[in-house]
Amino acid sequence: MQELEVVLKKWGNSIGAVFPKKEVKKEKLKAGQKAMVILRKVKTENPLKKTFGIYKFSRPTEKILKEIDKEMWGD
Repeated sequence: MQELEVVLKKWGNSIGAVFPKKEVKKEKLKAGQKAMVILRKVKTENPLKKTFGIYKFSRPTEKILKEIDKEMWGD
């Protein structure tokens, strides 16, 4: 059993996943064969969290950034 991160792609009215050839060979999977897939959404990390860490501001970061933009660039 392998845990993989794959990108979902739209195929017509459906969504499909493409698995890396290396992993397909490793598990000896073939077209038409049944396989068990466990779905779990991958959480994407907020890029602001890396910049500001876990510091808690008294106002939302989004609002602070908008105020900074307004001060620098005007309306």
